[in-house]
Amino acid sequence: MITTFQNVKLRTGEVVQSSIIHTPEPSWVERIISMLAHKGEPWNWQNSTILKEQIEGVDANFYVLHRSGMPFANIMTVERQGVGIFGHVWTAPGDRQKGASSILMEQQMRDFRQRNGRALYLGTGNQIAKRLYERFGFCEITSRSGLMAYAEGSLHQFEEDYFGEHYTSSARIRKLGWRHWPAACPLFMSRSPGIARHIGMGIIGLGTPEGPLLPFLQRTEEYPTAPPQMMLLELENGAVAGVASWMHDPLWPDTCLVDLYCHVNFWSHGEQLLESLHIPSVSQYIAYGDPSCQAKNDILHQAGFTQTATLPHWLIGRGYDSAVDLLLFTKFQT
Repeated sequence: MITTFQNVKLRTGEVVQSSIIHTPEPSWVERIISMLAHKGEPWNWQNSTILKEQIEGVDANFYVLHRSGMPFANIMTVERQGVGIFGHVWTAPGDRQKGASSILMEQQMRDFRQRNGRALYLGTGNQIAKRLYERFGFCEITSRSGLMAYAEGSLHQFEEDYFGEHYTSSARIRKLGWRHWPAACPLFMSRSPGIARHIGMGIIGLGTPEGPLLPFLQRTEEYPTAPPQMMLLELENGAVAGVASWMHDPLWPDTCLVDLYCHVNFWSHGEQLLESLHIPSVSQYIAYGDPSCQAKNDILHQAGFTQTATLPHWLIGRGYDSAVDLLLFTKFQT
């Protein structure tokens, strides 16, 4: 479905069209993929999938400026129950400095509020983009991190409600699906304890799973009958409160890297979440922890892992000012 707004005027005086492409919308697949092709993979696969397929539980929109159907500026939002990803902000080089991004952001944020959206998350290393996002209500989660969020009310209050302990009894373990892609952002970008959050996805300290989750989703779709590499703890409100995964270690042969992370209110489900993984039989398993999250370390011990090494002051997590020890856990096949 397409929602077309009134024509808008760029700073140059040129009048162009403005529309929302509500996915799925096959007629816009090639146009949007062509506009964003510079992003490469897995983003082209991600854009193609959500534009072509009806994905249950996911609300995805592309806000575009175009000339008679040929887009030159874009913002994408992907949400699960009003919470999720703000991304793919792009203006063609020849159309920059004309106010396109500001026009789109004004329309996108107005639409988000009208739909009773709750929170959006993004990551940027561009200071000009950062100032634009701040103008429309985004705040940096921690100083100099490049991680930003917009929430109706305060971000702290949103997270308190989103990860409320009253959801504990209704939490369920689920296989990774597309609905978890936007919903995982609040977990990994929260101030919940834990620096070694997900080594396999490269998330140390606060971090966005927007890109790192896509290879796991690709594998899930390409091999639907294979044992899942990732299981998640899903709350009644759609939130992801925990993640457990395995992958073949990129450094060591016949070794699986095991990751586990939960929001502080939901470590009571951590042991069951880890047990839900069907990890291949290999010679050895490796996992990482840190002293700031003892609940995780305890669960690894209970699962048969032994802490075999400590790398002092090894980790400086994104969003944190000081280094912490990295704890190495191993387990051998018996």
